[in-house]
Amino acid sequence: MERTRVYLYQTTFNTSYTDKRDSIVLPTNVKKVVGICPNLTRGTGYISVVNEKTNDILVNQARVSDDNGHWNEKNIPVLNRPEANNLFYVFRMINGEKERKNDCVLKIYVTYLEE
Repeated sequence: MERTRVYLYQTTFNTSYTDKRDSIVLPTNVKKVVGICPNLTRGTGYISVVNEKTNDILVNQARVSDDNGHWNEKNIPVLNRPEANNLFYVFRMINGEKERKNDCVLKIYVTYLEE
């Protein structure tokens, strides 16, 4: 029986950086990735998410901003079988609150099916 779970990847970075690249290490019981919901505080930018091993593009330059949009509005449906692989993302900031000297918080919610 398949169950739907949500994995949260969270990272902070300084607003003086213009881009960030990193891996999202998924749990071992992931069968299918069915949705990705990026969220950003204190800034605006674009994010791309790919499968590390196969280079399948899951999300291509989706706009991420500091808003209070509902999960259903921001969730991006995808269908990918990671097969024990990780995801890789590239985030490019276009506008950050540099005057406040605060760190941005990037959250990526990965919805997946497990057995």
